[in-house]
Amino acid sequence: MKLTETSVNSNLQSYLPLDCDDIYQNNNTSSSRVYTIYPGGPTMPLHVHCDMDTDGGRWTVFLRRLDGTENFFRPWDHYKAGFGNVAGEYWLENIFLLSMRKRNELRVGIGDWEGETAFAQYSSFLVDSENTGYKLHLGRFTGGTAGDLLVSVITQDSTPLYHHTYRAHCAKYKEICT
Repeated sequence: MKLTETSVNSNLQSYLPLDCDDIYQNNNTSSSRVYTIYPGGPTMPLHVHCDMDTDGGRWTVFLRRLDGTENFFRPWDHYKAGFGNVAGEYWLENIFLLSMRKRNELRVGIGDWEGETAFAQYSSFLVDSENTGYKLHLGRFTGGTAGDLLVSVITQDSTPLYHHTYRAHCAKYKEICT
């Protein structure tokens, strides 16, 4: 997820980045690594991996699967709370907070065990609150080598976060959750 409208907090003493774009705006020499962001305010810090290299950087990574060390076959409440290690594989909590404060782009990168990779990019990305079942809103597909891979998710009446449909294990639904 990357900001598409620029805003910079000029008061560095109260600097609490909402996402990786804020970190980049504050220091455009930032490298890809784990940072602390505050999408829910000063009392809700989140540790997150920021990709500062891919396609101009500034990407806040909320799902990261690398080598199979983390079990993604989990019940809904684990996805809601977040799990894993942000230095490795993880699913980030509070994704709706990340998406509600700014207009964001979404970039989905996929890969296989042979090292082949592809991506899809969308002009905007928003996740509603839990009250609406974390409904996913995507803007138009803007390109990528994977094609419009999320079109089947959006045309269904569900999202990977919608626990009434995928109550057991989200990871079973490969076309949505990986």
